Amino acid sequence: MTQTREKIRFILNPKAGHGLGNTLRQAISTLFSDDAYDVELVTTTHAGHATELGRDAIGKGYNTVVAVGGDGTVNEVAQALAGSGTSLGIIPTGSGNGFARYFKIPAIPDQALSVIRNGRRFHADSMEVNGRFCINIAGAGFDAFIAGLFAMKRKRGVLTYMKLVIGRYFSYRPRQYSITFNGKTYEGPALLISFANGTQYGNDALIAPAADPGDGLLDLVILRKVPWYKVPAVLRRLYKGSLCAHPCMDCYRIRSAKLVSEEPMHVHADGEPLVPVGTLDVQLHPSTNWILVP
Repeated sequence: MTQTREKIRFILNPKAGHGLGNTLRQAISTLFSDDAYDVELVTTTHAGHATELGRDAIGKGYNTVVAVGGDGTVNEVAQALAGSGTSLGIIPTGSGNGFARYFKIPAIPDQALSVIRNGRRFHADSMEVNGRFCINIAGAGFDAFIAGLFAMKRKRGVLTYMKLVIGRYFSYRPRQYSITFNGKTYEGPALLISFANGTQYGNDALIAPAADPGDGLLDLVILRKVPWYKVPAVLRRLYKGSLCAHPCMDCYRIRSAKLVSEEPMHVHADGEPLVPVGTLDVQLHPSTNWILVP
């Protein structure tokens, strides 16, 4: 009796892959060389291409689709697979890799490939942000403003990101927001407002350390701007995972929210800047994606 081979498609974002293509092909051919697997590696050429390739993989009966790239690539592939039984694998090669870091998926390709072959399946939630799919973190304000600047930089990485944060923090003017959630409304200024399915932006910057992408809830984080002399303490708490205990932050558990600003808001979904808007509708969608994790 012929055994059915497991079909795996690897989708590589060459911009985030840092010339990984040939190395990855060799590693895949080594680890998935037996007859139990039918694998291929395809490369994206434009924004949204990973979603197209993911949907094509579902139509062709692939069991697993692997995002090789950063959080933006993970977002595109996860969007394609949402609501299907197809597993999402991740080989994190981006600047922050926030979603992969939550699951402790290794950044070393050989080790990440072992997770794809031997890992377990985790049923993750996602959210919809003004009709846009998001699986890790969405938000408005300073982080979205920085995301827009970061997207235009040719040189990526944590150093570039931190230079932008430090250089723009002191001149950034917090907006006035109205947020309706859990039957109540918050009104006031905020540096940023995050809707977190995962815990971090990336590089272990834990904006919502208690978040769990499989618990059927989002963490709403409202962060107010602090004077310059308090910034170091806030940053320490951000990386220690204790920021929610600081007076500058409010944290809530929600399933949906409506965010309104009198002036257009800088907005991002999984670190990708979106068109500025005056209203943001956020809705949790439970158990949409199967993720391969250690």
